[in-house]
Amino acid sequence: MTMRWWESGLIGGIVLSGTTAFNAGKALVGGIDGPVPWTDIFGVVAATFGMGFLCGVMVWSGKDLHRRFGAAGDALVGMAVMLVFFACCMLLFAPELLGPKLRNDGLLMLTVATVAGAIGGIWFGHDIDDEASPPGA
Repeated sequence: MTMRWWESGLIGGIVLSGTTAFNAGKALVGGIDGPVPWTDIFGVVAATFGMGFLCGVMVWSGKDLHRRFGAAGDALVGMAVMLVFFACCMLLFAPELLGPKLRNDGLLMLTVATVAGAIGGIWFGHDIDDEASPPGA
């Protein structure tokens, strides 16, 4: 059975928000620099889930690029996912990186995202294509 877009999105959202569970628990217990309201923690976890969902849907939507372009297609999908992820992180958690600090720090972060995305896309793209494709495709 072929993976549907929302299943891929849920996997991305759960994996990404699951990685923040430890820090969220730590922040609830004692805070990082002091007590943190649970509403702030919930907001960060919800935003993280949303970013993961979006990235999962992007991976799903680019699943056919591997068959068409091979490793180059995987690299394109990886770069797009990481650029969107980094841009979302910057927009939500450090908006100054998309404004006044774009030239010094923001572009460096987006460059790292591009390189890491291309490498990760090539590394994992074939496996994701195999999981998302119908049998015999």
